[in-house]
Amino acid sequence: MFDLLFPEKQQVFLVCSVIGTIAATFFQQKGKTGWALVVLTLVAFLVRLFAVHLDPFLNAWDECFHATVARRMVMHPFTPMLHAAPELQGTWSWTETHMWLHKPPFFLWQMAACIQLFGAEPWVVRLPSAFWLTALVPVGYRIGTLLANAQVGWGTAVFLTCSYYLEELTAGAINTDHNDAVFIATVVCSWWALLELWNDGRWCWAVWAGVFAACAVLTKWYVGLSVFLPWGVVVAMNGFRRKEVRDLSIGVGAAGILAGAWIVSIVSRFPKKVAYEWAIKAEHLSQVMGGHTGTWAYHFDVIREVLPPFSPWYVLPAYAWLVWKAGKKEHRVFLIVLFMAVHLAFGYARNKMVSYTMVLLPLYMAALAQAIVGLAGLIPARYRSWPIAVAVPMLGLWMLDLPRLHHRHTVSAPSFADQRWRRQQLDALQPLARLKELVPADRPVAVLHVPAVHHIQFMFNTGYEAWDRMPDRADVEQLIREGYAVYAVQDGVPLDSFPSGVMLIPDSVLRFPNVGRPGS
Repeated sequence: MFDLLFPEKQQVFLVCSVIGTIAATFFQQKGKTGWALVVLTLVAFLVRLFAVHLDPFLNAWDECFHATVARRMVMHPFTPMLHAAPELQGTWSWTETHMWLHKPPFFLWQMAACIQLFGAEPWVVRLPSAFWLTALVPVGYRIGTLLANAQVGWGTAVFLTCSYYLEELTAGAINTDHNDAVFIATVVCSWWALLELWNDGRWCWAVWAGVFAACAVLTKWYVGLSVFLPWGVVVAMNGFRRKEVRDLSIGVGAAGILAGAWIVSIVSRFPKKVAYEWAIKAEHLSQVMGGHTGTWAYHFDVIREVLPPFSPWYVLPAYAWLVWKAGKKEHRVFLIVLFMAVHLAFGYARNKMVSYTMVLLPLYMAALAQAIVGLAGLIPARYRSWPIAVAVPMLGLWMLDLPRLHHRHTVSAPSFADQRWRRQQLDALQPLARLKELVPADRPVAVLHVPAVHHIQFMFNTGYEAWDRMPDRADVEQLIREGYAVYAVQDGVPLDSFPSGVMLIPDSVLRFPNVGRPGS
């Protein structure tokens, strides 16, 4: 089957993953849970590496911007920039700006470190997502075990290993991509630390909860603090016991110190830019941004989109069953508060995006695992083990949804929208390489009127400056004063439309595939 869907290099990852899953299931059945979890985690890493190599280009919209900012952070780790050149006229938008504060830097630092180690390649910028979403597997196992039992933990780990949605995040193919991959993992790690704190009471888990919350805040702001909601509710319900207040204070303090240092830094260095970005973020609650609209049920419909073959009609009752079966009051509070807070907040927000509520994905997986284990309880005990052992990996393979991954990441099937876009991106690889040859490497270069999104790809590939805008005289004069040689791609525009001072690359020399320009 695999040879019909994916190239040979990717088949290797899939075949090894199948073999590893069989081995992990065997170890699990023999009661060697530690070995089973080690092998399953290795399988998860192989599946993530499969996803890392799905596309030889950076995806739009977000991945190419994240990657370009990360490349610049190799040299300037504490000064995130999209364009190295100062702003041109009207370029404060996150897709055009000089100083790029649209997202916090934690995930960008990791992408920059990988670029420093392995070079500026699309697969390289996906490695942090692969690592974090692999780590989510043993963390998910422990969460499922603490909330229910080891069988539920195992099912949770298998489902996280095989999640179609997590593979698409790793591949950079869902908007907000690596930002959400690292964010989901760090938030869930903070939840895991809280559950461990409630399990054995050691204060070091409070520190870890705060550290992971800080990492989440430094990846995507507000929801990174979600761990403190159920934590605070439980402390209040228990009458503010001294130890519990102390632990909560330790967690808040750890998060505040780590996240606060970066916030103080950017507020003091870029106050106007920070105010602008935070105002834009506030508008996400009251306005539809970029056409991301939807009804009150949008985030429940997303479950059907990213959790094939399950729909909300399966997942939500399973979640309620998990709450009911939870053995501790704290666990019930944890599950209810997080579900209600996340869905109420993003249900109220008018701007809707796929990943907003998917921080709950590991809890959904635990709920599905609990449902399977609970239904298996209807089978006589001596026949129960193997049906669970077979059902869980088979459902996991179904969740991976290889035909859908094939459709979105190849061009051999009928040419629907995803594949047309992929074809254009593949066709642009050669013109991008040709454009690099046409501009000098011995001085700063700025290239204007590169087709939209391709200009970001070009900046990532070369480190040069590029814009998708038509140059005007003021822009050209500013860039020349900054010491840049200014080039422009004709791309179908009459030659006399370009101002003096621009070195033109005509259509007879270079043509990009037609992807359309904003507003066209």
